Amino acid sequence: MPVAQDGAQRASTKRILRFVIGMTIAAVLATTADPERQAIGAMGLAWLALNEGRLDDALELYDGVAAATGIGVSVIRWEAEWVEALARAGRRDDGAAVLDELVRGGWPAAFLPAEYLRAKGFVTADEEAAYRHFERSIHEAQTAGNPFTEGRGRLAWGEQLRRVRRRADARGQLDRAHALFVAVGANTYADRAAAEARAAGAQSSDEVVAHRLLTPHELQIARLVVGGASTRDVAAKLFISPRTIEAHLSTIFRKLGVRNRRELSARALDDPVLQPVSSLA
Repeated sequence: MPVAQDGAQRASTKRILRFVIGMTIAAVLATTADPERQAIGAMGLAWLALNEGRLDDALELYDGVAAATGIGVSVIRWEAEWVEALARAGRRDDGAAVLDELVRGGWPAAFLPAEYLRAKGFVTADEEAAYRHFERSIHEAQTAGNPFTEGRGRLAWGEQLRRVRRRADARGQLDRAHALFVAVGANTYADRAAAEARAAGAQSSDEVVAHRLLTPHELQIARLVVGGASTRDVAAKLFISPRTIEAHLSTIFRKLGVRNRRELSARALDDPVLQPVSSLA
């Protein structure tokens, strides 16, 4: 198939996918009660406040969401973030009460086990027991093939490890979380994981942030090459010509300051973002 035709087909597929997603969201909202529709904006603002470290703002907004929609009945799952905000604000018992109410009210169908286990880790006082919850959350996410949720479990675990001064262990989880978030384009969480890693003593060098020099397409090619794929393998997987792959590799080498595939693979040892996502489990 000619490259131009193939590109047009992919663009058409993306338009169809966006349409289907849009229609699905519209259908969900059409069957959602008015109070919940009105609370969706507050859910988003609370999530933003939580990830910016504005815990008081997040908690005020989540309190309003709970009053408007109740716990465990909303189409959109937001309770795990509320529990996290409560725990980070020193209100662990209140967070545990939210989880208990979720369980008593019947397990919400959209509330993934990995989400529940991560939230349970936040409100568990015993350090080692909390780590087991985070570890199980990560395992559930891996089993489900959900790298974003896996990253959130690793971020939570890394944050807790850093706070008890287990910095080397924290960096291991945070580096993996950062790589997973970058791989799926979750920039807000990637920045948060990077900030936590720096607080745990990670070096903030050009090499650590080198992935920001690459476009998402270049990063995809770099990961495939680091994983051992040949030029023809990469070309076949991405439906573009080997010559185009070689051109991209030249740009990647120049941006990262390496000269060949061997040096790119060596660079990946110090920059987890360049490693194939499957190797981060």
